[in-house]
Amino acid sequence: MRSEILVLGGGPAGLAAAIGARRSGAEVRLVERYGFLGGTATSGIYGSLCGFYTSGPQQIQVVKGIADEMLQLLRSRDSLLGPVRSDPMVVLLYDHQTLKLVLDHMVLDAGVELMLHSTVTGVKREGEEIKSVVVSTKSGPIELEGEIFVDATGDADVTALANVPYEKDVNTMQPGSMMFKISNVETEEVIPLILSGELRELIKEANDSKEYKIPREDGNLIPLPHQGEFVVGFSRVSVDGTDVYSLTKAELEGRRQVEECLRFLKERVPGFKNAYISEIALQVGIRESRRVRGEYVLTEKDVLSGAKFDDAVACCAWPIERHLRDTRSTDIRTLEGDEWYQIPYRCCLPLGVKNLLVAGRCISTTPEAQASTRVIAPSMAVGEACGIAAAMCVREKLSPRELNVQELQKELRDRGAFL
Repeated sequence: MRSEILVLGGGPAGLAAAIGARRSGAEVRLVERYGFLGGTATSGIYGSLCGFYTSGPQQIQVVKGIADEMLQLLRSRDSLLGPVRSDPMVVLLYDHQTLKLVLDHMVLDAGVELMLHSTVTGVKREGEEIKSVVVSTKSGPIELEGEIFVDATGDADVTALANVPYEKDVNTMQPGSMMFKISNVETEEVIPLILSGELRELIKEANDSKEYKIPREDGNLIPLPHQGEFVVGFSRVSVDGTDVYSLTKAELEGRRQVEECLRFLKERVPGFKNAYISEIALQVGIRESRRVRGEYVLTEKDVLSGAKFDDAVACCAWPIERHLRDTRSTDIRTLEGDEWYQIPYRCCLPLGVKNLLVAGRCISTTPEAQASTRVIAPSMAVGEACGIAAAMCVREKLSPRELNVQELQKELRDRGAFL
């Protein structure tokens, strides 16, 4: 089975890559391991879409294009609120179930060939070129050939299987979270606790009492567009998202934390007496695993200084939000005012292989920079750029390294991207 472009991973980066490539006229197949699209934006019940806006008073929107189309479709279905400030960040609140429907329409309307319930398990490579990938399905293993491949798996699975260089700092990786949705909440009692900071005091008091073990004292209660519903973000789970034994342990620990957090909310926080769990995330949310070693490595200094690049293909203003292992706090460092930085195309070009592009949280960065680039909005912006680049390469018979980046930037701007 052959396509001009194969996009592996149907999360925010992958779906944007597939749509961008298909709109450029290429034959595109999008492969996703779950039965729906959206990655952690749908499976992780995050509640907030991060990285669209600067943190300063102007709240400048620095990610547009396909990602902005997604926002407009959510808003048209009364499933998006904001932007709202959640100090020091600015976020959008959304309904993740509606997002599943929106993403179906976006991908199918673009004419992307979709393969769900398909997990990449092998890569066939000859020299510096990937020839095909093997996916595991209920129909058995299927080999998929392509000209250009986009690794949007989050964990850089294609990269690793192709023996392309990557980094993975097992001892310092950010922990994951097991999010859950709680319903029948008395919203009017809860919002003042969030705005005043009293909620965090209640968490600290509960932990100090030794009667509870709430993993995050800076955790979030995220109101959803529907009355009486919140996403609870108090969880913190050490996990290596590329190791099955670590994942198994993390899933069990994450659900144990859900029970503990629910007990705390019902017993200690006004407005939750009659509340109940209406949904637990499909899997523990992974913040960090493998990071591809690319032609350029984006750094902490690049992020915080608002670095600009000649080969920029996306922008981001999300702070360095680094969740720390074995603590109840988070290292958050924001850009100054309404500053933003650019992500260069070279971060998407892995070393040692000619026909592979990488998008999403596994692009070429340091761990500190990845704590900013990993969120949904910049992942979609980078994904769209990779998809358009892949289509241009197919059309012009070039490798991604040979592509004229200025022509890619012009195409991105013509389609409404913010650069």
